[in-house]
Amino acid sequence: MMKGKTYLKVTGILLLIGGIIGVLCYGLLALLMGVAVVDQGAGSGAVSVTLIVVIYLIAAIIQLVAGVMGIKGCNKSDKADGCFKIGIVVLIISILAAIVNMAGAGFTFSGILYALLGLVVPGLYIYGAKLNRDSLPIT
Repeated sequence: MMKGKTYLKVTGILLLIGGIIGVLCYGLLALLMGVAVVDQGAGSGAVSVTLIVVIYLIAAIIQLVAGVMGIKGCNKSDKADGCFKIGIVVLIISILAAIVNMAGAGFTFSGILYALLGLVVPGLYIYGAKLNRDSLPIT
């Protein structure tokens, strides 16, 4: 049995849920922003906001993929390294999102709490993948 199975499965489910919500919300927002830019001929401000929304949409898709990989690969030793790598990508994206959110909202208690919670799930995901990777037989 893989030592990190529970970590990967639970955090994979959380990442999957967050990814689905993100894809739906940011996808709809990107669509609406794109329509507004085309329809209104808006200036570069609207284009840059649309670009940010698209970047968040891509991040949500990566999170969704990581969630699926964690759920499907939680008990498969050959999937541990892939989960570990995509977990690092999700953690980096989470760190960047926390920086952007705190830059926009300031260093409020809720902003800091949101940032910390946003780092816990990817951190535990990586930990579970590492446990699984470390439990591989040495060849």
